Amino acid sequence: MKDDLIKKLSSRKFWASVSAFVCTMCILFGVDEMTTEKLAATVSALGVLATYILTEGYIDVKRIKQNDKKE
Repeated sequence: MKDDLIKKLSSRKFWASVSAFVCTMCILFGVDEMTTEKLAATVSALGVLATYILTEGYIDVKRIKQNDKKE
């Protein structure tokens, strides 16, 4: 289950969907265009950051497991 969560949170499609949802909600509630753009940019930036952190963490765990098997 943990691997599924990591895959989901590191998916660009997931973060694009979250960004689209946030923009849609902003439009629905009449938020001004500048604020909507800032929120979309923030969600996108968080997505990029989460993807990087989770991917690097996943790679590190795999590398440690490989090194343990060699020893």
